[in-house]
Amino acid sequence: MLNQDFYRCNSFALDKTGFVIFPATDQVQMIACSRQVEHLRDRAYLSMQLCKCLTGTVGWATYRGNFFWIFLEHGASPDNISTDMKIPPSLDSLIERLRTEFQLKKLIPDHRRYVTRDLTMGRERHPITVENCVGDGAVLDADFEYVSTVLDLDLFRCKIDFSLACRCVNNCQSDCPCVSRCVYDSSGRLTEKARQLAEKQELGMVLECNGSCFCSSQCQSRVAQNGVRAHLEVYRSTRYGWAVRSAVPIQRGTHDLLWLSMFVFGVEFCREFVCEYTGQLISGEEADRREDDNYLFEIIDDASSYCIDAKHHGNVSRFVNHSCDANLMIVRVVWDANVRHFPHICFFAKNNITRGEELTIDYGKQWWDVKLRKFACKCGSKNCMYGEEARAKLLRESAEVEN
Repeated sequence: MLNQDFYRCNSFALDKTGFVIFPATDQVQMIACSRQVEHLRDRAYLSMQLCKCLTGTVGWATYRGNFFWIFLEHGASPDNISTDMKIPPSLDSLIERLRTEFQLKKLIPDHRRYVTRDLTMGRERHPITVENCVGDGAVLDADFEYVSTVLDLDLFRCKIDFSLACRCVNNCQSDCPCVSRCVYDSSGRLTEKARQLAEKQELGMVLECNGSCFCSSQCQSRVAQNGVRAHLEVYRSTRYGWAVRSAVPIQRGTHDLLWLSMFVFGVEFCREFVCEYTGQLISGEEADRREDDNYLFEIIDDASSYCIDAKHHGNVSRFVNHSCDANLMIVRVVWDANVRHFPHICFFAKNNITRGEELTIDYGKQWWDVKLRKFACKCGSKNCMYGEEARAKLLRESAEVEN
């Protein structure tokens, strides 16, 4: 009977929200700990009733079932629920009992460490959680909006360029003319030659197949344009504020090693491409007028200068910090058919990255030439070039010049 309760609740929630309330772990706990059966039955009943309440008064597209987590993970008080949601008085005693029992905290992590469970608001393939375990009360900027693509590409807009379009049917094959310019292997990973050039910043712009090509979206020459595939997390760092880590290993090994790890050992890996740097595309002149330049990424296009500003609009890449020994490298990729060779700023794994390891890029000497006067690098790498000693030396030299 209890399994049927879970099934009914999950089916109802899946239909309305797109995800289930009770994961398999709860059912395992139920079987292993028979003393909790009554408690879990109460949860199942309460979740069904809350489903009915929510569907009548609250839009699912907005709330995405957050109230389930508040109630079912922690039995929160009805005072925490929006006034738009009318909870029948008959549920008050059950809610209070579940809240005071607090047995569920042993089964599911404390939600209070999460600033948000999905920074992307459903815009990416996987949710990106934002977690603050430091306890400093920091939250994300209220005026920040997650965007999965670069905004205001009209600066680069032009007629569709068919000169680079391929005429391959289905996926590009090894004998297709366009493959000669492809830097990816059949598994969507950078070839060794391309990787070596990218690490030395000599790769140049990578041309992927685009909307004017005849090949399918699964073509091996379409990698970065398919968006974030890695399970990423934003978290609060004690050293320098917000940071990004991977929830799964990112493996730069061979395709055979990747297959063996995933299908034989059951280990989930992500391929090399991590994410694109998104934000608002602005001219160099506009960038000079903006006071906060912490989130500006400069793009050089012929003689013109453009920047991507991720201060108010951006994605997870906005929170990637600097390291003098970075594990990500920057590759400029072109894939827009009607945009004049706009180079998307893409982050690829430079090394094998373990689960939970912070993701970092090298901001570059030009960036530090400006910022080192204000603060020192805190990456902690043994190869750190912009630490306190470097800053002190720079300030001494500047003082000597002024005198």
